[in-house]
Amino acid sequence: MVRSPKRITRKDLRQPDQFVTLTGQILHFLTTHKTAFFAGLAVAVLLSAGLWGWSFYNDRQNRLAAQQYSRALGLYYDGRYREALKAFEQLESYRSSTYSRLGLFYQGNSYIALNDPPKAATALAEYLRREKREPLLRQLGFLSLGYVHEKAGKHREAARSFAEAEKLPGPLKEEALLAKARSSTQSGDLKDALTSYQEFLKKFPASERAAEISLRIQELEAKLVVKK
Repeated sequence: MVRSPKRITRKDLRQPDQFVTLTGQILHFLTTHKTAFFAGLAVAVLLSAGLWGWSFYNDRQNRLAAQQYSRALGLYYDGRYREALKAFEQLESYRSSTYSRLGLFYQGNSYIALNDPPKAATALAEYLRREKREPLLRQLGFLSLGYVHEKAGKHREAARSFAEAEKLPGPLKEEALLAKARSSTQSGDLKDALTSYQEFLKKFPASERAAEISLRIQELEAKLVVKK
C-alpha cells in the first residue's frame, strides 16, 4: 500500500530551519565575540607568517654561515691561522648555526698552532659548553683541550680532559686513553698511569703499540715497588 506524503501544515512552516538556526547562532556568536574572534584570527595569521619567516631566515643564516665556515676552513688548512681566527670569529653572527660551534673548535686549534694555550683553552671550553649533542665532536673537543693543558704543563687537568674524551663513544678512545696515561705519568700519578696502560692492553690487545705499552707497564710497576 502506497502511503501518501506527509502533509505539511502551517505549524511546520513556522518551525525554524535547522541550517538557518545554526547559521544564525554562529553569526550571533561571532557578533557577540567578534573582538576575540578577530584577535584570535590575527594571532593565527601572525604565527603562520612568523613560522614561515623564521624558516626562511634560518635557512638563509645557515647558508651564509656555511659560506663563511668554508672560507675560514680554507685559511686554516693553508696555515694562515691569524686570518682564519678572524674568519671563524665572524661566525658568531650566526650563533643558531652548527657552523658557529665548529668555528669555536677551530679557533681553539688555531690558537694551539699560534702557541697561545690560554686563548686556546678558553675557546675550547666554550665550544664544549655549547656542543652538547654529538659525542664525536665532544670527543675531539676534550682531546684538543687535553693537549692545550699538556702544552701548558697542567698535566692533571690534561689527564681529566683525556679521561672525558675516552668515556665518549667514538674512534679516538685509544688515543685518549694513551694520552691520559701519559699525562698521569707526567703529573706523578703513577698508579693512575699504570691503571690506564693496563686498561689500554685489555681494550686494545691487537694494537701496534701493545709491546711498547707492556714495557711501560713493567717500568711503572718497578717504580711503584721502589716507592713502597
